[in-house]
Amino acid sequence: MQRSIYLAKLLGPVLVVIGLGILLNGPVYLAMAKQFLNSHALIYLSGVLTMLGGIALVHAHHEWKGDWRTIITIVGWLGIIGGLVRVLVPQYVETYGMSVLAQPVYMVVVGFVVLVAGAMLVYFGYADSFPAQSRKRARKRSRR
Repeated sequence: MQRSIYLAKLLGPVLVVIGLGILLNGPVYLAMAKQFLNSHALIYLSGVLTMLGGIALVHAHHEWKGDWRTIITIVGWLGIIGGLVRVLVPQYVETYGMSVLAQPVYMVVVGFVVLVAGAMLVYFGYADSFPAQSRKRARKRSRR
């Protein structure tokens, strides 16, 4: 559980900021994504780094508990799969990516999903830092 909390504290704020950035600056993020997709070198490099991060995350946290901790494992597996695809077939990533970006609702959906996942991780990662939660847990500990 400690590892899950640590990783939630690490990933949660990053996902929240990315989600907010996409929602608040959609056109800029769309332009960046299109520029990214025009470079096979960037697609490849991001694939290697994403795969490496995904493998590290799954290696450190491979838990399918059916609760919030599963989000961390899913992020790791998405990193592995996304990285593999980018490394193995960067030309397909360019073609498919451009067709997906042509859908106007795509950036809003992605921004919202990333924001919600990040907010959940922030909540569960920093729950002990919230005054009401800390008092409840302190009372439970003192009763034991």
